Amino acid sequence: MRDYQSKAVQMQVLIDYLQVMIARRDWHGVSDAANDLREMEAELKLAKISHKNHAADEWKLHVKDLA
Repeated sequence: MRDYQSKAVQMQVLIDYLQVMIARRDWHGVSDAANDLREMEAELKLAKISHKNHAADEWKLHVKDLA
């Protein structure tokens, strides 16, 4: 059973759907799937940047405590 809460599973499902829409030559469906994938990629990039900034802030606090 797939874990549909997983972002990776959600992206794979959208990619599969995109392939179906291409096969059906349903360009509106292709556009919808592509837009959803683009939004998910943007969310992932934002989450990575946020995590990276948080880690940098934690490191600064750690170094400050050592001084």
